[in-house]
Amino acid sequence: MSLRKGNTLISGVGIDGVTPTASVTKVNDVATISITDANGTTSASIRDGSSPDSYTSVATTYTIAELAGNAAYKLGELTSLTITASIASDMESVIYFQSGSTPTNVSIPDNLTNLGDVPTLTTSGGVSTGTCQESKSYFIAVLNNIAIWKAY
Repeated sequence: MSLRKGNTLISGVGIDGVTPTASVTKVNDVATISITDANGTTSASIRDGSSPDSYTSVATTYTIAELAGNAAYKLGELTSLTITASIASDMESVIYFQSGSTPTNVSIPDNLTNLGDVPTLTTSGGVSTGTCQESKSYFIAVLNNIAIWKAY
């Protein structure tokens, strides 16, 4: 991705050395916008509407490629949360999200020890998957590969 300022081409490489990418796809009346950067992929789908204020959110997914210490993720309403790797760290990371009327599906590495209001998880091939309760907010604190979940 690159940007122009006047006639000058500006590099799209972020300060973390990763070039963000963006894509938009449309099927019928639903457009899906996806942005991938060093923190993972964020996608949102919206229905066509008569004005920007009248769209209906239909899906939001988020992938954390590598959960490391000293990070905060404030993600909003999700239908899917994926953490592909977790690095043991003595610095805490936190994740905030909402599970809406469509419950959030989670996929996390099985090296995390999960405590608290954890959804029922099934483990296979190094990955634990489950579904959060609908219409709940979630807070997950991770420290040294121990994840403490709170639903409220």
